Amino acid sequence: TGVDNDLVQWGKLKLYPIPSSEDLDYILNNRLVGNLSITLTDATGKIVQEIEMIKSTQEYSGSIDISQYPSGIYFVKFSIENSSITKRAIKN
Repeated sequence: TGVDNDLVQWGKLKLYPIPSSEDLDYILNNRLVGNLSITLTDATGKIVQEIEMIKSTQEYSGSIDISQYPSGIYFVKFSIENSSITKRAIKN
């Protein structure tokens, strides 16, 4: 299925620390390259932050500042082209 294929394509994706109070760090290690979109949504599905960048290497890392958001559960969606994967994060 499409979901299984996305999991394979995304390979190693690390999002840490969980829970976090300030920054969520991520490491992407896969062959996907192109326009990378990172969307942070709260538990109600409201988009609270969107980040756009170019991923041009197999290993790519960065961080998302979540210090200004209230405590709770968030979802971080990573998208490149027609492939995406979503990870859960907790802000404390």
